[in-house]
Amino acid sequence: MTDDAAPAELSALPGLLEPGAPAVRAARALDGATLPAGARVARLDAAILGDEAAVHAALAEALALPDHYGRNWDALADLLRDEDVVQPGAPVVIVLRDAGRACLDAPEALDALASVVQDADAHWRADAGAAQVVRLVLVGAAPPQLAPGDFAAEWVDAWNARDLERVLAHYTEDMEVRSSFAARLDPASGGVVRGKEAVRAYWGRALAASPDLRFELRAVFRAPGAVTIVYRNHRGEDVAETMLFGPDGRASRVLVGR
Repeated sequence: MTDDAAPAELSALPGLLEPGAPAVRAARALDGATLPAGARVARLDAAILGDEAAVHAALAEALALPDHYGRNWDALADLLRDEDVVQPGAPVVIVLRDAGRACLDAPEALDALASVVQDADAHWRADAGAAQVVRLVLVGAAPPQLAPGDFAAEWVDAWNARDLERVLAHYTEDMEVRSSFAARLDPASGGVVRGKEAVRAYWGRALAASPDLRFELRAVFRAPGAVTIVYRNHRGEDVAETMLFGPDGRASRVLVGR
């Protein structure tokens, strides 16, 4: 199925279809910009992303994929690199709506979809003359308000300043933390702390128990709607903390491992 009119979700994405533009983009604003004639647009709702069969059925219908489409991620990757499917002048744009929900409910499927699109984009860009482009637009999956490196530095600085409210400002009211540290501090929690008030109490106890707490930033990694911060704590332990972000740019789920 082709769609000559762009979905409104694409309005805030200048240069979306330029060959050098990022293959995966996030968007919030809505306004009615248009795509070039012949663009093929598939719109997916986050609610189906965890159902792989439903995702591939929706893509097959929206993009008029051939009957031999195997309806799995490898088959999609092959087709999006096939010049008989992705044709010159007919860019493929996949729009994932309510992507903040997908970041929480189906992160593995979202990563798979983003990887397929990024690989296809890299394939076409390898040929400097190729007009084909493949894009994924995440609507409602806001990254942190700061660039990932700046966000991580601010986060570490807030902890090192022992400023709990400054740390908590980065999180939603319904946040959830899953951590082996939480299990060690409060075995009854099972390592899961839900809600900002409960997390405030948990982190407050952690600060009180660690007067020499200090984090050293080691690395920062980015995925759609998520950031992983790797740091070394005051006990010399390397810790990886992954934060999944909601539409307002604040973290709603935190996974801590070491």
